[in-house]
Amino acid sequence: MPTPAHTPGPWKTSETVHSDGYTGKHYWTIYPQHAPADIIVALPVASDKENDRAEANARLIASAPTLAREHAEMRQELSALASILDGLVASMDMRSGFAQQTRHRVETARALLARIEGGQG
Repeated sequence: MPTPAHTPGPWKTSETVHSDGYTGKHYWTIYPQHAPADIIVALPVASDKENDRAEANARLIASAPTLAREHAEMRQELSALASILDGLVASMDMRSGFAQQTRHRVETARALLARIEGGQG
């Protein structure tokens, strides 16, 4: 499945607060670190009461490019490990508990990879 294009990372966050004298609105700008200033990836807004959650959400969103890259790397490594273990399991006596456990883990890893590739992981 092709990877959708997104604004290249890394992304950063900054907070701007606007107050009417009673309550404040917190604007969390998420933007690419190495792009023109007019590119905004997301702009979560929160009241004073919800600002901690908004900040956590903004930081999570900003980590998306790094998480996507690490996800792809882990997917490749898991696939390589499953292939190695396939070969190992093929040479084992399948009556042993270790061989059965290993085969089960390989099948589980392959199912996980299939879900990830299908966009469900």
